[in-house]
Amino acid sequence: MHRSKSDFQDRRCKVADRWDGSGWKWKWQRPLEGGRTYADFQELRTKVGAVRCTENKDAWIWDLNQDDEFTVADTRRWIDDLVLPTGGVETRWCALIPRKVNIFVWRLLLDRLPTRERLSGRGFEIESILCPVCGMAIENLLHLFWRCEVASCIWSGIFRWLQIPSFEINHPKDVFYSVEASRMRLIQKKVLEVVVGTTLWIIWRYRNDVVHDVGKMKKCVLIDCIKEFSFSEDKWRWELNGSLEFSVAAVRAHLDASTLPTAASPTRWNRFVPIKINIFAWQVASNRFPTRLNLEQKGIDVDTIMCPVCQREVESLAHILFKCEVAIAVWGRVANWCDAYMPVFDSFGEMTQWVDAKSNTNDRRAKVDAVFYTTMWVLWKFRNDMVFGDPKPKNDMLFDSIVSFSFNWFCNRKSKDARNWNAWMIRPLRN
Repeated sequence: MHRSKSDFQDRRCKVADRWDGSGWKWKWQRPLEGGRTYADFQELRTKVGAVRCTENKDAWIWDLNQDDEFTVADTRRWIDDLVLPTGGVETRWCALIPRKVNIFVWRLLLDRLPTRERLSGRGFEIESILCPVCGMAIENLLHLFWRCEVASCIWSGIFRWLQIPSFEINHPKDVFYSVEASRMRLIQKKVLEVVVGTTLWIIWRYRNDVVHDVGKMKKCVLIDCIKEFSFSEDKWRWELNGSLEFSVAAVRAHLDASTLPTAASPTRWNRFVPIKINIFAWQVASNRFPTRLNLEQKGIDVDTIMCPVCQREVESLAHILFKCEVAIAVWGRVANWCDAYMPVFDSFGEMTQWVDAKSNTNDRRAKVDAVFYTTMWVLWKFRNDMVFGDPKPKNDMLFDSIVSFSFNWFCNRKSKDARNWNAWMIRPLRN
Protein backbone atom coordinates (compact mmCIF):
# COMPACT_ATOMS: atom_id res chain seq x y z
CA MET A 1 0.00 0.00 0.00
CA HIS A 2 1.22 3.44 -0.83
CA ARG A 3 -0.99 5.33 1.66
CA SER A 4 0.75 6.73 4.67
CA LYS A 5 0.08 5.53 8.16
CA SER A 6 -1.68 8.79 8.90
CA ASP A 7 -4.60 7.69 6.67
CA PHE A 8 -5.66 5.15 9.32
CA GLN A 9 -7.74 6.36 12.22
CA ASP A 10 -5.68 4.27 14.64
CA ARG A 11 -2.10 3.96 13.50
CA ARG A 12 -1.27 1.50 16.30
CA CYS A 13 -3.99 -1.03 15.53
CA LYS A 14 -3.34 -4.77 15.18
CA VAL A 15 -4.62 -7.33 12.73
CA ALA A 16 -7.15 -8.53 15.31
CA ASP A 17 -8.56 -4.97 15.53
CA ARG A 18 -9.49 -5.10 11.84
CA TRP A 19 -11.19 -8.52 12.17
CA ASP A 20 -14.60 -8.72 13.87
CA GLY A 21 -15.18 -12.46 13.46
CA SER A 22 -17.18 -12.22 10.24
CA GLY A 23 -14.96 -10.18 8.01
CA TRP A 24 -12.44 -7.39 7.65
CA LYS A 25 -13.34 -3.85 8.79
CA TRP A 26 -11.39 -0.94 7.41
CA LYS A 27 -11.43 2.53 8.98
CA TRP A 28 -9.91 5.44 7.10
CA GLN A 29 -9.66 9.11 8.07
CA ARG A 30 -10.55 10.01 4.50
CA PRO A 31 -12.46 7.92 1.98
CA LEU A 32 -10.36 6.17 -0.64
CA GLU A 33 -10.82 7.57 -4.08
CA GLY A 34 -9.62 6.22 -7.40
CA GLY A 35 -6.07 6.03 -8.56
CA ARG A 36 -3.17 3.85 -7.59
CA THR A 37 -3.99 3.80 -3.88
CA TYR A 38 -7.46 2.45 -4.49
CA ALA A 39 -6.13 -0.22 -6.90
CA ASP A 40 -3.58 -1.37 -4.30
CA PHE A 41 -6.32 -1.56 -1.67
CA GLN A 42 -8.52 -3.72 -3.89
CA GLU A 43 -5.57 -6.08 -4.50
CA LEU A 44 -4.99 -6.31 -0.74
CA ARG A 45 -8.67 -7.13 -0.13
CA THR A 46 -8.48 -9.87 -2.75
CA LYS A 47 -5.46 -11.48 -1.14
CA VAL A 48 -6.69 -11.36 2.45
CA GLY A 49 -10.29 -12.04 1.62
CA ALA A 50 -9.88 -15.81 1.85
CA VAL A 51 -7.98 -15.59 5.15
CA ARG A 52 -9.96 -16.53 8.24
CA CYS A 53 -8.41 -15.65 11.56
CA THR A 54 -8.79 -18.03 14.48
CA GLU A 55 -7.56 -18.21 18.04
CA ASN A 56 -5.42 -21.30 17.31
CA LYS A 57 -1.63 -21.21 17.23
CA ASP A 58 0.19 -21.05 13.92
CA ALA A 59 1.29 -24.44 12.49
CA TRP A 60 2.68 -25.95 9.29
CA ILE A 61 0.18 -27.90 7.19
CA TRP A 62 1.26 -30.55 4.62
CA ASP A 63 -1.30 -30.40 1.82
CA LEU A 64 0.02 -33.31 -0.32
CA ASN A 65 -2.33 -35.71 1.50
CA GLN A 66 -5.66 -35.60 3.29
CA ASP A 67 -4.16 -35.88 6.79
CA ASP A 68 -2.25 -32.58 6.59
CA GLU A 69 0.69 -34.44 8.13
CA PHE A 70 4.18 -34.67 6.63
CA THR A 71 5.51 -38.14 5.71
CA VAL A 72 8.61 -39.19 3.80
CA ALA A 73 6.50 -41.63 1.74
CA ASP A 74 4.27 -38.81 0.46
CA THR A 75 7.32 -36.73 -0.42
CA ARG A 76 8.94 -39.64 -2.23
CA ARG A 77 5.73 -40.36 -4.15
CA TRP A 78 5.30 -36.70 -5.11
CA ILE A 79 8.93 -36.41 -6.34
CA ASP A 80 8.65 -39.66 -8.32
CA ASP A 81 5.43 -38.50 -10.00
CA LEU A 82 7.04 -35.18 -10.80
CA VAL A 83 10.42 -36.23 -12.22
CA LEU A 84 10.24 -39.91 -13.21
CA PRO A 85 8.90 -40.82 -16.66
CA THR A 86 5.64 -42.71 -16.81
CA GLY A 87 5.51 -45.96 -18.73
CA GLY A 88 2.81 -48.27 -19.86
CA VAL A 89 4.63 -51.29 -18.45
CA GLU A 90 4.63 -51.87 -14.73
CA THR A 91 8.07 -52.48 -13.23
CA ARG A 92 8.52 -56.13 -12.33
CA TRP A 93 10.83 -57.12 -9.50
CA CYS A 94 11.39 -60.75 -8.62
CA ALA A 95 13.10 -61.45 -5.30
CA LEU A 96 14.22 -64.91 -6.44
CA ILE A 97 16.62 -63.75 -9.16
CA PRO A 98 19.69 -61.45 -8.90
CA ARG A 99 19.37 -57.71 -9.16
CA LYS A 100 21.22 -57.61 -12.47
CA VAL A 101 18.63 -59.91 -14.05
CA ASN A 102 15.75 -57.78 -12.70
CA ILE A 103 17.36 -54.66 -14.15
CA PHE A 104 17.87 -56.47 -17.45
CA VAL A 105 14.16 -57.49 -17.61
CA TRP A 106 13.15 -53.91 -16.78
CA ARG A 107 15.29 -52.59 -19.65
CA LEU A 108 13.88 -55.26 -21.96
CA LEU A 109 10.27 -54.32 -21.23
CA LEU A 110 11.08 -50.64 -21.83
CA ASP A 111 12.92 -51.47 -25.09
CA ARG A 112 16.16 -50.03 -23.73
CA LEU A 113 18.53 -52.78 -24.92
CA PRO A 114 21.10 -51.83 -27.60
CA THR A 115 19.88 -54.09 -30.38
CA ARG A 116 21.17 -53.35 -33.87
CA GLU A 117 17.81 -52.01 -35.06
CA ARG A 118 17.67 -49.61 -32.09
CA LEU A 119 21.28 -48.46 -32.56
CA SER A 120 20.65 -47.82 -36.25
CA GLY A 121 17.52 -45.83 -35.40
CA ARG A 122 19.63 -43.72 -33.03
CA GLY A 123 22.01 -42.81 -35.84
CA PHE A 124 24.91 -45.09 -34.92
CA GLU A 125 26.93 -46.47 -37.82
CA ILE A 126 27.02 -50.27 -37.63
CA GLU A 127 28.18 -52.81 -40.17
CA SER A 128 24.87 -54.68 -40.32
CA ILE A 129 21.44 -54.59 -38.68
CA LEU A 130 20.89 -58.31 -39.19
CA CYS A 131 20.69 -60.65 -36.24
CA PRO A 132 24.24 -61.65 -35.23
CA VAL A 133 23.06 -65.09 -34.14
CA CYS A 134 21.22 -66.31 -37.24
CA GLY A 135 21.83 -63.53 -39.80
CA MET A 136 18.35 -64.08 -41.28
CA ALA A 137 16.35 -61.04 -40.09
CA ILE A 138 16.69 -57.58 -38.59
CA GLU A 139 17.75 -57.74 -34.97
CA ASN A 140 15.00 -56.33 -32.79
CA LEU A 141 13.73 -57.53 -29.42
CA LEU A 142 10.93 -59.70 -30.81
CA HIS A 143 13.24 -61.46 -33.25
CA LEU A 144 16.23 -61.86 -30.96
CA PHE A 145 14.36 -63.27 -27.96
CA TRP A 146 11.57 -65.28 -29.67
CA ARG A 147 11.69 -65.49 -33.48
CA CYS A 148 15.40 -66.28 -33.95
CA GLU A 149 16.02 -69.98 -34.58
CA VAL A 150 18.31 -70.28 -31.55
CA ALA A 151 15.81 -68.53 -29.26
CA SER A 152 12.96 -70.62 -30.67
CA CYS A 153 14.83 -73.86 -29.95
CA ILE A 154 15.65 -72.67 -26.42
CA TRP A 155 12.03 -71.80 -25.63
CA SER A 156 10.83 -75.13 -27.02
CA GLY A 157 13.28 -76.97 -24.77
CA ILE A 158 12.26 -74.86 -21.75
CA PHE A 159 8.55 -75.50 -22.27
CA ARG A 160 9.17 -79.24 -22.62
CA TRP A 161 11.26 -79.15 -19.44
CA LEU A 162 8.53 -77.30 -17.51
CA GLN A 163 5.79 -79.45 -19.13
CA ILE A 164 3.61 -76.47 -20.00
CA PRO A 165 2.19 -75.29 -23.36
CA SER A 166 4.16 -72.66 -25.27
CA PHE A 167 3.23 -68.97 -25.20
CA GLU A 168 2.10 -66.91 -28.16
CA ILE A 169 4.42 -63.92 -28.13
CA ASN A 170 3.93 -60.79 -30.23
CA HIS A 171 5.54 -58.30 -27.84
CA PRO A 172 8.15 -58.66 -25.07
CA LYS A 173 5.61 -57.99 -22.35
CA ASP A 174 3.34 -60.80 -23.62
CA VAL A 175 5.53 -63.44 -21.98
CA PHE A 176 4.90 -61.98 -18.52
CA TYR A 177 1.19 -61.44 -19.24
CA SER A 178 1.05 -65.14 -20.11
CA VAL A 179 2.72 -65.98 -16.79
CA GLU A 180 0.13 -63.93 -14.87
CA ALA A 181 -2.75 -65.38 -16.85
CA SER A 182 -1.63 -69.00 -16.42
CA ARG A 183 -3.74 -71.19 -14.12
CA MET A 184 -1.06 -71.95 -11.59
CA ARG A 185 -0.54 -71.46 -7.93
CA LEU A 186 1.39 -68.40 -6.78
CA ILE A 187 4.59 -70.33 -6.04
CA GLN A 188 4.46 -71.95 -9.48
CA LYS A 189 4.10 -68.54 -11.10
CA LYS A 190 7.13 -67.32 -9.16
CA VAL A 191 9.18 -70.28 -10.37
CA LEU A 192 8.02 -69.71 -13.95
CA GLU A 193 8.96 -66.03 -13.69
CA VAL A 194 12.45 -67.02 -12.51
CA VAL A 195 12.89 -69.38 -15.46
CA VAL A 196 11.58 -66.80 -17.96
CA GLY A 197 13.87 -64.04 -16.63
CA THR A 198 16.88 -66.35 -16.62
CA THR A 199 16.13 -67.54 -20.17
CA LEU A 200 15.95 -63.98 -21.49
CA TRP A 201 19.21 -63.09 -19.73
CA ILE A 202 21.05 -66.17 -21.06
CA ILE A 203 19.89 -65.43 -24.63
CA TRP A 204 21.21 -61.88 -24.31
CA ARG A 205 24.54 -63.10 -22.90
CA TYR A 206 24.91 -65.58 -25.75
CA ARG A 207 24.13 -62.82 -28.26
CA ASN A 208 26.85 -60.58 -26.74
CA ASP A 209 29.38 -63.42 -26.85
CA VAL A 210 28.66 -63.86 -30.56
CA VAL A 211 28.92 -60.12 -31.28
CA HIS A 212 32.16 -59.61 -29.39
CA ASP A 213 33.63 -62.99 -30.41
CA VAL A 214 34.20 -64.06 -26.81
CA GLY A 215 33.23 -67.68 -27.33
CA LYS A 216 32.53 -68.44 -23.67
CA MET A 217 29.03 -69.91 -24.10
CA LYS A 218 28.27 -72.81 -26.44
CA LYS A 219 24.94 -73.13 -28.20
CA CYS A 220 24.52 -76.76 -27.16
CA VAL A 221 24.66 -75.99 -23.43
CA LEU A 222 22.39 -72.93 -23.25
CA ILE A 223 19.43 -74.83 -21.82
CA ASP A 224 21.70 -76.47 -19.24
CA CYS A 225 22.96 -73.02 -18.26
CA ILE A 226 19.39 -71.81 -17.81
CA LYS A 227 18.57 -74.76 -15.55
CA GLU A 228 21.73 -74.21 -13.53
CA PHE A 229 21.31 -70.46 -13.07
CA SER A 230 17.57 -70.65 -12.35
CA PHE A 231 17.87 -72.85 -9.28
CA SER A 232 21.42 -72.23 -8.06
CA GLU A 233 22.53 -69.80 -5.42
CA ASP A 234 23.74 -66.50 -6.82
CA LYS A 235 27.45 -66.10 -6.09
CA TRP A 236 30.65 -64.57 -7.41
CA ARG A 237 32.85 -66.64 -9.69
CA TRP A 238 36.58 -66.18 -10.06
CA GLU A 239 37.57 -66.76 -13.68
CA LEU A 240 41.35 -66.40 -13.36
CA ASN A 241 41.75 -70.09 -12.69
CA GLY A 242 39.93 -73.27 -13.61
CA SER A 243 38.39 -73.87 -10.19
CA LEU A 244 36.28 -70.66 -10.29
CA GLU A 245 37.25 -70.11 -6.64
CA PHE A 246 38.95 -66.97 -5.35
CA SER A 247 42.41 -67.29 -3.86
CA VAL A 248 45.08 -64.79 -2.92
CA ALA A 249 47.66 -66.85 -4.83
CA ALA A 250 45.62 -66.50 -8.03
CA VAL A 251 45.38 -62.72 -7.57
CA ARG A 252 49.12 -62.50 -6.91
CA ALA A 253 49.91 -64.56 -10.00
CA HIS A 254 47.57 -62.41 -12.13
CA LEU A 255 49.06 -59.13 -10.88
CA ASP A 256 52.60 -60.41 -11.37
CA ALA A 257 51.85 -61.59 -14.89
CA SER A 258 50.22 -58.28 -15.89
CA THR A 259 52.61 -55.79 -14.22
CA LEU A 260 56.02 -57.37 -13.72
CA PRO A 261 58.47 -57.61 -16.62
CA THR A 262 59.04 -61.06 -18.04
CA ALA A 263 62.48 -62.62 -18.06
CA ALA A 264 63.98 -65.51 -19.96
CA SER A 265 64.94 -67.29 -16.74
CA PRO A 266 63.15 -67.35 -13.37
CA THR A 267 64.51 -65.43 -10.39
CA ARG A 268 66.85 -67.58 -8.29
CA TRP A 269 66.30 -67.10 -4.56
CA ASN A 270 68.81 -68.75 -2.25
CA ARG A 271 67.96 -69.62 1.36
CA PHE A 272 71.58 -69.79 2.54
CA VAL A 273 72.47 -66.10 2.02
CA PRO A 274 70.91 -62.85 3.34
CA ILE A 275 68.16 -61.02 1.51
CA LYS A 276 70.54 -58.30 0.37
CA ILE A 277 72.67 -60.91 -1.42
CA ASN A 278 69.62 -62.36 -3.17
CA ILE A 279 68.60 -58.88 -4.30
CA PHE A 280 72.17 -58.29 -5.43
CA ALA A 281 72.06 -61.48 -7.53
CA TRP A 282 68.71 -60.45 -9.04
CA GLN A 283 70.21 -57.09 -10.02
CA VAL A 284 73.19 -58.86 -11.59
CA ALA A 285 70.84 -61.09 -13.61
CA SER A 286 68.93 -57.98 -14.78
CA ASN A 287 72.11 -55.93 -15.41
CA ARG A 288 70.82 -53.16 -13.15
CA PHE A 289 74.15 -52.06 -11.66
CA PRO A 290 75.71 -48.59 -12.12
CA THR A 291 78.80 -49.74 -13.92
CA ARG A 292 80.59 -47.07 -15.85
CA LEU A 293 79.39 -48.50 -19.16
CA ASN A 294 75.77 -48.49 -18.00
CA LEU A 295 76.06 -44.94 -16.70
CA GLU A 296 77.57 -43.76 -19.98
CA GLN A 297 74.78 -45.44 -21.96
CA LYS A 298 72.20 -43.67 -19.76
CA GLY A 299 73.69 -40.31 -20.73
CA ILE A 300 75.48 -39.65 -17.44
CA ASP A 301 78.85 -37.96 -17.71
CA VAL A 302 81.67 -40.04 -16.19
CA ASP A 303 85.40 -39.32 -16.15
CA THR A 304 86.24 -42.61 -17.76
CA ILE A 305 84.51 -45.86 -18.68
CA MET A 306 87.60 -48.00 -18.02
CA CYS A 307 87.58 -50.63 -15.27
CA PRO A 308 88.66 -49.01 -11.95
CA VAL A 309 90.37 -52.24 -10.89
CA CYS A 310 92.57 -53.16 -13.88
CA GLN A 311 92.29 -50.01 -16.04
CA ARG A 312 92.52 -52.18 -19.18
CA GLU A 313 88.95 -52.86 -20.35
CA VAL A 314 85.64 -51.06 -20.42
CA GLU A 315 83.85 -51.59 -17.14
CA SER A 316 80.81 -53.68 -17.93
CA LEU A 317 79.09 -55.91 -15.40
CA ALA A 318 80.44 -59.05 -17.06
CA HIS A 319 83.95 -57.65 -16.98
CA ILE A 320 84.00 -56.50 -13.36
CA LEU A 321 82.49 -59.75 -12.03
CA PHE A 322 83.97 -62.38 -14.35
CA LYS A 323 86.61 -61.17 -16.85
CA CYS A 324 88.75 -58.68 -14.95
CA GLU A 325 92.19 -60.08 -14.06
CA VAL A 326 91.39 -59.78 -10.35
CA ALA A 327 88.01 -61.52 -10.86
CA ILE A 328 89.64 -64.34 -12.88
CA ALA A 329 92.19 -64.93 -10.13
CA VAL A 330 89.48 -64.98 -7.44
CA TRP A 331 87.26 -67.38 -9.41
CA GLY A 332 90.27 -69.66 -9.91
CA ARG A 333 90.86 -69.90 -6.16
CA VAL A 334 87.13 -70.50 -5.58
CA ALA A 335 87.20 -73.33 -8.14
CA ASN A 336 90.15 -74.98 -6.41
CA TRP A 337 88.47 -74.56 -3.03
CA CYS A 338 85.25 -76.17 -4.29
CA ASP A 339 87.22 -78.88 -6.10
CA ALA A 340 85.57 -78.07 -9.43
CA TYR A 341 86.74 -77.10 -12.89
CA MET A 342 85.09 -73.85 -14.01
CA PRO A 343 85.45 -71.96 -17.28
CA VAL A 344 85.59 -68.18 -17.42
CA PHE A 345 81.94 -67.10 -17.40
CA ASP A 346 80.67 -64.44 -19.77
CA SER A 347 77.47 -63.63 -17.90
CA PHE A 348 75.31 -64.45 -14.90
CA GLY A 349 73.09 -66.66 -17.06
CA GLU A 350 76.07 -68.73 -18.24
CA MET A 351 77.15 -69.17 -14.63
CA THR A 352 73.69 -70.42 -13.51
CA GLN A 353 73.54 -72.83 -16.46
CA TRP A 354 76.89 -74.31 -15.43
CA VAL A 355 75.67 -74.66 -11.82
CA ASP A 356 72.48 -76.42 -12.94
CA ALA A 357 74.46 -78.83 -15.13
CA LYS A 358 76.96 -79.73 -12.38
CA SER A 359 74.46 -80.05 -9.49
CA ASN A 360 72.65 -83.36 -9.12
CA THR A 361 70.43 -82.22 -6.21
CA ASN A 362 68.61 -79.03 -5.29
CA ASP A 363 70.51 -78.81 -2.01
CA ARG A 364 73.88 -78.94 -3.77
CA ARG A 365 72.78 -76.35 -6.30
CA ALA A 366 71.71 -74.04 -3.46
CA LYS A 367 75.13 -74.43 -1.78
CA VAL A 368 77.02 -73.68 -5.00
CA ASP A 369 74.76 -70.66 -5.65
CA ALA A 370 75.48 -69.39 -2.14
CA VAL A 371 79.24 -69.55 -2.68
CA PHE A 372 79.02 -67.96 -6.13
CA TYR A 373 76.64 -65.18 -4.96
CA THR A 374 79.06 -64.40 -2.14
CA THR A 375 81.97 -64.29 -4.62
CA MET A 376 80.19 -61.79 -6.87
CA TRP A 377 79.16 -59.65 -3.90
CA VAL A 378 82.74 -59.52 -2.58
CA LEU A 379 84.03 -58.57 -6.04
CA TRP A 380 81.48 -55.77 -6.37
CA LYS A 381 82.26 -54.52 -2.86
CA PHE A 382 85.97 -54.51 -3.76
CA ARG A 383 85.19 -52.52 -6.90
CA ASN A 384 83.25 -49.88 -4.87
CA ASP A 385 86.09 -49.64 -2.37
CA MET A 386 88.48 -49.01 -5.28
CA VAL A 387 86.25 -46.19 -6.56
CA PHE A 388 85.21 -44.54 -3.30
CA GLY A 389 87.55 -45.94 -0.61
CA ASP A 390 90.62 -44.32 0.89
CA PRO A 391 93.04 -45.99 1.27
CA LYS A 392 92.57 -48.40 -1.59
CA PRO A 393 91.88 -52.02 -0.57
CA LYS A 394 94.18 -54.95 -1.29
CA ASN A 395 93.01 -57.85 -3.41
CA ASP A 396 94.91 -60.52 -1.46
CA MET A 397 92.12 -60.61 1.13
CA LEU A 398 89.23 -61.20 -1.31
CA PHE A 399 89.29 -65.00 -1.14
CA ASP A 400 89.46 -64.98 2.66
CA SER A 401 86.41 -62.69 2.76
CA ILE A 402 84.47 -65.10 0.50
CA VAL A 403 85.28 -68.05 2.75
CA SER A 404 84.41 -66.13 5.92
CA PHE A 405 81.15 -64.61 4.72
CA SER A 406 79.86 -67.83 3.14
CA PHE A 407 80.70 -69.86 6.27
CA ASN A 408 78.86 -67.46 8.61
CA TRP A 409 75.81 -67.14 6.38
CA PHE A 410 75.52 -70.87 5.75
CA CYS A 411 75.89 -71.87 9.41
CA ASN A 412 73.44 -69.25 10.65
CA ARG A 413 70.77 -70.31 8.16
CA LYS A 414 71.14 -74.08 8.35
CA SER A 415 71.73 -75.01 11.94
CA LYS A 416 71.01 -78.72 11.31
CA ASP A 417 74.00 -78.91 8.99
CA ALA A 418 76.43 -76.99 11.16
CA ARG A 419 80.10 -77.59 10.39
CA ASN A 420 83.33 -76.43 11.87
CA TRP A 421 85.65 -73.94 10.32
CA ASN A 422 88.33 -76.48 9.39
CA ALA A 423 85.84 -78.68 7.48
CA TRP A 424 84.51 -75.64 5.65
CA MET A 425 87.99 -74.60 4.64
CA ILE A 426 88.82 -78.02 3.24
CA ARG A 427 85.60 -79.04 1.48
CA PRO A 428 82.65 -76.62 1.63
CA LEU A 429 80.33 -78.54 -0.71
CA ARG A 430 80.45 -81.94 0.95
CA ASN A 431 77.07 -83.67 1.34
